[in-house]
Amino acid sequence: VALLYDAHRPHFSIMAISAGDSTTQIKQEVPEICQEWVGGKMAQNGTDHSVYKISVAFSTEIFGTFRQTVVFDFGTEPVLMQRVMIDAASTEDLEYRMNARQQLLTTAKRWDSTSKTIVEFEPNETTELDKSLLIRYQIPLSADQLFTQSVLDKSLTKSNYQSRLHDLLYIEEIAQYKEVSKFNIKVQLQIVASFMLTGVSGGAKYAQNGQLFG
Repeated sequence: VALLYDAHRPHFSIMAISAGDSTTQIKQEVPEICQEWVGGKMAQNGTDHSVYKISVAFSTEIFGTFRQTVVFDFGTEPVLMQRVMIDAASTEDLEYRMNARQQLLTTAKRWDSTSKTIVEFEPNETTELDKSLLIRYQIPLSADQLFTQSVLDKSLTKSNYQSRLHDLLYIEEIAQYKEVSKFNIKVQLQIVASFMLTGVSGGAKYAQNGQLFG
């Protein structure tokens, strides 16, 4: 088990690890301010699986958005990972952020591969670097992951520049999704060759030359 992200490493540490099965856990020895833990040989528990519980500690004395990636390496590839994000902000900023997130929530269900058949556009062949960036910086699935402290900071600094531009791009993508969702309309259309007029004049209208009213 290791913490991967260097930028916010001083704020995170592996606090505790236990291993065993679903009913019995054995506490493992973890050094202070642990950034990487390598387990010894585990005793057989009589089952075909083991359960690991990891506690990650966080501390800060400043406001901001802090990210970390916890990597689980069991000796074979690919390895497993879990992203962690923590917002540290004042009460006023948190209320403002929640209101901003609520306004950005789309009224219609977002189109994705689970609800629609999407025919992908195939541009010029992408490089391995492009593919890795697309995997690493995925668009957030919900507005809860947007409007982090870096976006709300009034000034642009060396420490928040990268995360701020990333978050602004995510917000732009979500706004585009909201515009596209407006086309997600389902209606019933009735086609007729004639219809009656209402009002004082009354009468009827008839389509000509094979045309129809809709």
